[in-house]
Amino acid sequence: MTSRKEQLDAFLSRTLSETIAHIPLEKFAQCFPSMKKGKVIAVIHQQLIEFFEKSCKQEYANLIKERDLNKKLDMLDECIHDAEFRKLHGESEVDISNKQPQEILKAHLYSHKRELLDKLNQDLLDIDKENEGLSTQIAGEEKATEDCISRMQSLIQKLEKTVYGMNEKNLAKEAHDTLNDLLPYIQNPSSTWTNALNEQGNIER
Repeated sequence: MTSRKEQLDAFLSRTLSETIAHIPLEKFAQCFPSMKKGKVIAVIHQQLIEFFEKSCKQEYANLIKERDLNKKLDMLDECIHDAEFRKLHGESEVDISNKQPQEILKAHLYSHKRELLDKLNQDLLDIDKENEGLSTQIAGEEKATEDCISRMQSLIQKLEKTVYGMNEKNLAKEAHDTLNDLLPYIQNPSSTWTNALNEQGNIER
């Protein structure tokens, strides 16, 4: 089934064809009796026909755009389709002869509002589902963070016990001195080793 837009386009083409058919070359040449029949009058006739067709189609396109007819024709097709669907499924016909225009418009807008409400409800369900997934993800990340903190606390406790044991055995100062000796090598190993070698050479001399 063709849409009303296609029907309107077809009607324009048919109307132009019928209009142009009433302006044949013979009748057109009669408007210029002083000119001889031939290629010149035929070219003028063809140019006039092409200009007429182009002008009509351009004006038609402007009207369609200015009045937003394509959208309105789609809405009309949708209204008719909905009415046929309701009739096919046994819904009783509504007599609109005694209805006010506001009532008819309100009834038409009801179906669109209902569709919009259904879409919003579906969007809300999708958002709830997404939020549920995010909540699950956040809970998992919180659990992983708590486990990490627990492991760090356990390591700190072990370290404190180790340091306490070293203090009891008087090993803390020895470890501290050793670390101080090694610290230059860790911070700048190349220069430290060079200085150490130079000092060793001086001692040997």
